[in-house]
Amino acid sequence: MTDDLLGKQLANFRIDRVLGRGGMGLIYVGHDVKLDRPVAIKVIDGRYRQVPSYAERFVREARAIATWRHENIVQIYYADDTDNLYYFVMEYIDGVDLSKVLAQYTSTSSLLPHSAVIHIARSLASALDYAHKKGVIHRDIKPSNVMVAHDQRVVLMDFGLALDTQLGSQGEVFGTAHYIAPEQARRSSDAIPQSDLYALGVILYELLTGSVPFDDPSATSVALQHLTQAPPSPQEKNPKLNDATSAVLLKALAKAPAERYQTGADLIAALEQALGITGSHQITAAANVAPGVRPPSQPGALGFATFDPEKPLEGQYLDGYRVEALLGRGGMANIFRGVDVRLNRTVAIKVIDTPFRNDQSYAERFNREAQAIAQLEHPNIVRLYHYGDSYGLLYMVMEYIEGQNLHKVIEQVRTSAQEWTPRTLCRMIREICAALDYAHSKGVIHRDVKPSNIMINKDGRAILADFGLALLTEVGTRGEIFGSPHYVAPEQAISSAKVVPQTDLYSLGVILYELWTGQVPFDDADPLAIAMLHMAEPPKAPRSINPAISSQLEAVILKMLAKDPSERFPTGLDLAEALEAALGISSTGTGEYVRSKITPVLDQAVNSPSQPAISTPTPVVVASEPTAPKTASQPVANVVPAESLPTPPTPSNKYEKAPSEPTKRRVQPLPPTPAAVAKAPEPTSAPTLPMPPADNTIREAPAPRLYTNRQQRSRWLFMLIGAIVLITFLVILWQLVSMI
Repeated sequence: MTDDLLGKQLANFRIDRVLGRGGMGLIYVGHDVKLDRPVAIKVIDGRYRQVPSYAERFVREARAIATWRHENIVQIYYADDTDNLYYFVMEYIDGVDLSKVLAQYTSTSSLLPHSAVIHIARSLASALDYAHKKGVIHRDIKPSNVMVAHDQRVVLMDFGLALDTQLGSQGEVFGTAHYIAPEQARRSSDAIPQSDLYALGVILYELLTGSVPFDDPSATSVALQHLTQAPPSPQEKNPKLNDATSAVLLKALAKAPAERYQTGADLIAALEQALGITGSHQITAAANVAPGVRPPSQPGALGFATFDPEKPLEGQYLDGYRVEALLGRGGMANIFRGVDVRLNRTVAIKVIDTPFRNDQSYAERFNREAQAIAQLEHPNIVRLYHYGDSYGLLYMVMEYIEGQNLHKVIEQVRTSAQEWTPRTLCRMIREICAALDYAHSKGVIHRDVKPSNIMINKDGRAILADFGLALLTEVGTRGEIFGSPHYVAPEQAISSAKVVPQTDLYSLGVILYELWTGQVPFDDADPLAIAMLHMAEPPKAPRSINPAISSQLEAVILKMLAKDPSERFPTGLDLAEALEAALGISSTGTGEYVRSKITPVLDQAVNSPSQPAISTPTPVVVASEPTAPKTASQPVANVVPAESLPTPPTPSNKYEKAPSEPTKRRVQPLPPTPAAVAKAPEPTSAPTLPMPPADNTIREAPAPRLYTNRQQRSRWLFMLIGAIVLITFLVILWQLVSMI
């Protein structure tokens, strides 16, 4: 039968092909024609479009997770309804669902290695604990609702049966029989967080034994077995399992919720200990509950007022987004706090400013920023939800980050030294490095890395924002954009089109210099003079400003500020590891750097589903772990390292403009590093300084050259360059006159 939706465009999204079918909706692979990225589009099934209860449930699924940001939960971009055709747009996960991975192993009578099982379990436990703290119970945890991407990311999908604990449920939804908890089988509205953990226990049972605990052709019979029968001993199905692992699985499948593990973190800690696989991992989840679900909107009944270009944007609507308050102004755009009316979530709306709306070059630059962010899906990079053109206004809708920017953190270092410890700062720098390395791997160079473009959210995570100057290496640029003088690399000062990935790392080096000395390496009242200093002068030795800095740390900072890009660290990972080694801090590595090294057996199952699975377990390879002993109470991994960043005092909102900086930007230097940290021998598990080729070796900083008046010298050099430009202009003008 022909699908009438194929080839149709809904808003910015073209429907290309059917991906799968759910209980009440179809999922399509589509394409965002404005942002040029693949998306997944879930459309309510034709059978339910006129049924209010199903429409409400469909909208509830989108709203349940629209405000969330978690690496292991699918991201919602957009939602709308057209002629009772309800749909929402999600990120497209390039991979296969977990049921196919299981089938791959079952076909060869083999099991996933324990390291792969733990990776999947950690990810799902992290996602569930996050959802539960948001007040949402999934109620349909099963392998087909878990995607395993080609890059090893495990993503929880399909919140169609989600229960908002504040709103409750009428109990009309049953769930999936093989994975349903006893209390949910009795009545779906009785589901609690431990119901999801029971379903996770069934998945773990299946992963470790090769079969589910209860099975029967009749779904009703399976549900009754969950209610009345004790699960078979896991060792009966897999004799290689030890007693401790069997005990963990049976506790996860206890009939009474109070007898199960109360959180995903508890379950995974016990399983890791039983399997002898340990690690330092942490779940981060905000405690605030999800916003209330409102009835689905009707076409034309969203209450959007007619746009009036003569009035301020505040209070008006751009498509389905209500503009509420101005947060800040950029070089070519204004940032507003707004509300996605359909998904009932707070967003940030960037609107191109009035003077540039009719300038094609600025429109292209605005579009380039949207395209740059659209292809980046990373926990430390701001997410883009939507890009549109409404009433002649170009705008993009991004996640709203509640927190403060790094500029304010630098100011707080002088007063909160115990809070902003070297380890905390190292972890923050590593997250920024991970974001930059990821962007560079996608062919995107930021070109404006500075404290005001790095947000620290309420959970303490660093998030890179504002890609307004981003260079797409495949597209290139005319080089007309300069950047921020205090943080600009020498090659970018000469020509912005000549930037390389190490250009962004130079800017990060300036931030490091500022964090540990309290001042930027170069400063002047004239922005062009600052750029000249970056090009021609060596920075002042950090130890001459803050004697507490070790020679190793000084060498790392100065290597980042090398004039020649080839003499800097080649990647952010190299920088992060060198910084940690210089400070004698064991690795804080998490996130992308760990995920990329997950067991190759799982990688084969995901990336080559048609190939026979490998039955021999392969040991997991992970990044360096801290040497401190682990306990069963330690939480599970998500993205952030074990030592969480404390919540900064008095957070401000995302785009609040930093106070104007004085000509001489100085704060008090970081207090002396405690002797226990500065002088302690390097832990055996800590990463060592990288050993680059001879021409890329970290060297002691050369003694700064002294001038009687360096600023005067720079101005004379500037005047000379200006004279040369003027003479060249006059010669060209004389030649033109001669030709006439």
